[in-house]
Amino acid sequence: VVAPGIAEVLRVDFAPTEYCYHHDEIRVQTEAGGLLIPLHAYPAFVPVEVPRFVDFGRVAVGEKRKRRVPLRCDVPVEFEYGLTVVCPSIDIHIVKPADMKGTIPASGTAEIVLSYKPSQLGTSRLEFQLDIAQLSFEPLLIAACGSCHPGVVRDRRVQEGLQTMQMQTEQRLIDQYEERAQAL
Repeated sequence: VVAPGIAEVLRVDFAPTEYCYHHDEIRVQTEAGGLLIPLHAYPAFVPVEVPRFVDFGRVAVGEKRKRRVPLRCDVPVEFEYGLTVVCPSIDIHIVKPADMKGTIPASGTAEIVLSYKPSQLGTSRLEFQLDIAQLSFEPLLIAACGSCHPGVVRDRRVQEGLQTMQMQTEQRLIDQYEERAQAL
């Protein structure tokens, strides 16, 4: 017997044998009648490896770069998801899924593909929200950022030239060692 205004803690242990939605109820008998307390249990999607920030790095004007955001599900149940753009960008777009929604396969992986093609010098930022169709899921905010600086192409070509020169120098040294070895 519990006095009015006092609570009693009741612990329920649950060990499912399969991945599906489970429901039951606890019936509490009182003087005023019966009280039903519903119990619900279901598989949960735990987004362990979803990055909160996607960096495109430095990209030249007009050049296109893509990044992939994997959504992995460790339980043998598929989950639907939806994307909502919170802060749009002119240069960064969500390419896949095109309709902003999709399904993460059971014990599998789905991916979100982002594309960045700068139209002018500067930094672009896109923020979007990932929402999984699951009870009590807190939506995840993901930000994607890319920057476009002058001289990106020049810097890349200089680096490629330096690598080519280094390879040529190494090849010359190898050739010289081989000539000396043959002379001995």
